[in-house]
Amino acid sequence: MGSVDFSDHLSILGQPDARFREYEAQIRREYEWVAGRRLLRARVMKNLLENRDTLRAHLDQAAKPPATAPPLRGKGVASP
Repeated sequence: MGSVDFSDHLSILGQPDARFREYEAQIRREYEWVAGRRLLRARVMKNLLENRDTLRAHLDQAAKPPATAPPLRGKGVASP
C-alpha cells in the first residue's frame, strides 16, 4: 500500500475562516449518514442486550434438529 497524502486536507487549516466553515459544512453533509447509522446500531444493540435471554432461547431452539429428523445418510456418513 502506498502512503496517504493529507496535504490537501490539512491545507484547509490555512484558509480564511469563511472557506473553512464552507469546507466543514461540506464534510458534515458528506458524512451525515454516519451519525444515523450509529444511532441505529446503538438501538439494535440495546434491543439485543435487553432481549438476550429470549434471543438465546430462540436461537438454541432453532439450532436443535427436529425430534423426528430422519437419520443422516450420504457421502461421509456411516450407515446404521
